[in-house]
Amino acid sequence: FVARRATGVQNGPSPLHLQRRLLLCGQRPINLVVDASNYVMLELGQPTAFYDDRDLPQRSLKVTLANENEIAKTLDGAEYPLEVGDLLIRNATHQIVGIAGTKGGWVGRIQEDSSDVVLEAAHFDPIMIRKTSGRLGLKTDAAYRFERGTDPNLPLWAANRIMELLERHGGASVVQGFARAGTLYDPPLLSLDPQYCRDLLGMDIHTAEIEGNLARLGCEIIDEGGLLRVKPPTWRVDLQIPEDLIEEVARLHGFHELPETLPPLLEHSDNMGADLEAQKRNRLKTALTGLGFSEVVSYSFSNDEEASNARAELPNIKLKNPLTADRTGMRTALYPSLLNAAVTNSAEKSLLLFELGRVFPLSGEVEHLGVLMRGTLAPSSWTKGLEGGFFVFKALLESFAAKLGATLELRPLETNQSAVHLHPGICGNVFWNGQNAGVIGAVHPAVAQKWGLKGETFILELTLPLANQSWTFADPSRQPAALRDLAIIAPLGVAYSEMLELIHTHGGPSLESVDVFDVYQGIPIAEGSRSVGVKLTYRSSHTLTSEEIEHDFLELIGQIKAAGLGIREA
Repeated sequence: FVARRATGVQNGPSPLHLQRRLLLCGQRPINLVVDASNYVMLELGQPTAFYDDRDLPQRSLKVTLANENEIAKTLDGAEYPLEVGDLLIRNATHQIVGIAGTKGGWVGRIQEDSSDVVLEAAHFDPIMIRKTSGRLGLKTDAAYRFERGTDPNLPLWAANRIMELLERHGGASVVQGFARAGTLYDPPLLSLDPQYCRDLLGMDIHTAEIEGNLARLGCEIIDEGGLLRVKPPTWRVDLQIPEDLIEEVARLHGFHELPETLPPLLEHSDNMGADLEAQKRNRLKTALTGLGFSEVVSYSFSNDEEASNARAELPNIKLKNPLTADRTGMRTALYPSLLNAAVTNSAEKSLLLFELGRVFPLSGEVEHLGVLMRGTLAPSSWTKGLEGGFFVFKALLESFAAKLGATLELRPLETNQSAVHLHPGICGNVFWNGQNAGVIGAVHPAVAQKWGLKGETFILELTLPLANQSWTFADPSRQPAALRDLAIIAPLGVAYSEMLELIHTHGGPSLESVDVFDVYQGIPIAEGSRSVGVKLTYRSSHTLTSEEIEHDFLELIGQIKAAGLGIREA
């Protein structure tokens, strides 16, 4: 820590050539004192700070730690709450004149009539500066440089250079001498074996070239019987281990000279199956993209307003130092991100989107799959029902499940479950391979209005990992199939899943599959009911006779009627 003092400074505008250079570097000229500090920071890489001598009783500066619940007022008038451990600069009366390495204080700031000034040039611990500047959100030029490491022995040189500028351009009288705390940094010696350097790079570099390249960096080198003892220069704070030196040798020799070699692939029991989760994700992505969906990659950050507009759980994990005002917490669901993407692409006539990502609800961090569909998918098709809508979305998802060898079934929401972001009449639970995995439905009209989405938008959100399918193998049957058609009359409140469960339970051992081919409402079906036509496929290990099929078929009809449902005769 170095301090120097100057009196009689004419703190007006700095010379035009100095202002021009600052402007070319993106700095705004202010006055000579501030400009000289910024100029040398850009010239040498050493941040410095000026204080008005009138605010320094006894001409004393102290480097101390912050106290509990202390507030620092900076030179722009802003106030920042400090924590114990933050590094501060104080005057003799214990007033804060600066947050060390980050920003100057309100007390001690340079003003228009400042003529007697004290300059501080110091080297601060990068980790302490990074923690304080990050927590306070003070990303200043000084903090940027200190965080990445500066030359520990540069402060005095920088202070002398700034005093020279004040004397030359501001008529200042520089007080002889300086105050300094701390000792000069002496870099430790690093041991470098030239043969290890050659082995690591996989190329033959002569020891003389290794020494020459390191000398070009400013390193001091002592050859101790073939082992090189290297002292890096103080300005190369990144040279900490022998491998750092080897990297510089390769850079100066030319990275293009490095030979191309394949790394050895060594199998180890600890690595077996390490990529299984990645493979599962890739299979999900491949299946969805194959159906025309596009992947969305969005931030894991959200905010209370976004979550509230989407009727999602508010963020439970808040960020201490959010990068922007609209990214203040960790998201609790994927569908707000998909709605954002839909808004961004609102000019598109149709959208098929999906996202795989982590969410952070109150129950803990989990991975989700979100899918969105909106718009007209096949406007020119002559076949009705392909334009868009919930059943098209459902069909795409069933195809997605089929590609993965899984079954996807929709059921009404459980009584203890709510999905306030979905339309109450168009929503349900998704059962993947028989296990409840998430919810599906149309976006609630109020939510759609909040986001400015016109027309129906459908979303699905599943919790990963999805349940695995229990695989079995059977030879394909050589026997012919027997088909029967059946039309079930049921109230509108009876879900097709209930009918399907009834059919599979009482269909008989020879029932192979059930497929819907017709849904009808109207005369002669009573109001409030509908007719669901299904095709039943029977097959066995032998050729089925009409009597066997009729027995199972009539038994099924009897059970359907016993359950309170009807059979359409014509």
